[in-house]
Amino acid sequence: MQNSRRGLLSLALACLLSACAATTGEHNRPLSTSRDMITQKELAMQTVAYDAIQSLRPTWLRPRGTDSIRTPSQVWVYRDGSRLGGVEMLRTTSTADIAEIRFYDAAAATQRWGMGHGAGVISIATRSR
Repeated sequence: MQNSRRGLLSLALACLLSACAATTGEHNRPLSTSRDMITQKELAMQTVAYDAIQSLRPTWLRPRGTDSIRTPSQVWVYRDGSRLGGVEMLRTTSTADIAEIRFYDAAAATQRWGMGHGAGVISIATRSR
């Protein structure tokens, strides 16, 4: 009788601990599950777009590969479809009116914007007012 109570208590304790462990991980997950998008909710923590990307998706800021031997690749930044320039433009871009930021890899960026986007594109969509 004593052994069955201990076994039952041990089983209940194991279930309780596993349930606690499962719920604590949920708070550590990022708000967005997409690797290619930063949402408005995620941007609320930062005031400058560059800082937000640096803390949430730092790999977006680094070029991967080369477009040509003579010209080094760079990640281009677009805002509502208009080209702003390189990633340094993000340092002067406020997150206040940004709805979302998306990253397009080389293939998707070249298909959408044409040649010269071999390092990818960071596309900013602003909120309509």
